[in-house]
Amino acid sequence: TVGVPFKCHNGKWSKDTPYPVNFTFANDTHGDVIPIGPDLWDYLFSSGDNWGMKCIKQDHMSEQVQMAPFYSDLSVPEAWLMGQSGAASRSNVAISYCMSFPYVTLNSVRVSPATHQRCGTDYLPGLNERNWKIGPQSILVYAVGMLPYKDTFLSSVEETAKSGKKFKGFHETGSRLHAVVSILSAGPVAPSDAVGGSDVDLLMSLCRQDGLLLKPDLPAMTVDETWKKRVFGDASAPDGELWTTSSTFTITPGTAPHIKTGPAPTRVAWLYIFSSELMNDQKVTTSAVTAT
Repeated sequence: TVGVPFKCHNGKWSKDTPYPVNFTFANDTHGDVIPIGPDLWDYLFSSGDNWGMKCIKQDHMSEQVQMAPFYSDLSVPEAWLMGQSGAASRSNVAISYCMSFPYVTLNSVRVSPATHQRCGTDYLPGLNERNWKIGPQSILVYAVGMLPYKDTFLSSVEETAKSGKKFKGFHETGSRLHAVVSILSAGPVAPSDAVGGSDVDLLMSLCRQDGLLLKPDLPAMTVDETWKKRVFGDASAPDGELWTTSSTFTITPGTAPHIKTGPAPTRVAWLYIFSSELMNDQKVTTSAVTAT
């Protein structure tokens, strides 16, 4: 152990995994396998606690639910998702969903350890241009009790990746955009620069000195008017990304001289509007801004 918490990654299971010898797995005619029931997860999570595993990213979910057993036996997805959930609860491990179909996302209302879900594509060269567009997906994820997650990003515009099969030679030019989207998601913020290559000033603008993230009260989500354009073709509706969110605080008299307060504690709200690639003019009123 190195004394810090870990978020661990779990993708698709190899057909050659040795775990089916001691634990129950479902399999299909293509040789794909997946664990069902809580036993394997109890083993993994209890072992992981010894070296700091606090969260597991359950990746490639859309690929795994397309296995034949998921269509022929409804008890298989139930045993997979709820077996993992029960074990995670017992070991106090959070679950991060990734590449999830909507019906798996909806099932998360039964999975209390599921705290967040990645809403964009992979952060990869060629995909990073749209990886940040998570405002629409955030609506569903937040509605079922999870927080959206943008995925990782390179924070420095000065660095060029020196290694990695897909990243070697890659230079991020939109790091501030990725940083703003990450913090406005109200979910995890995950810079992935090489050691010593981070934009420290940019990253520290997202948190306090002790690392506490300066997140809004709820995720930034696409405004309702946007759907008039995307669904019905209304030319007057937002053509691009237009999201809103807010933060609410109670100000004690005398603690914030630049804010006018009365003799009693005052509750104030900051309203945030995020816009990018917006192709037409829009008038946004305070009533359109999501507030708690």
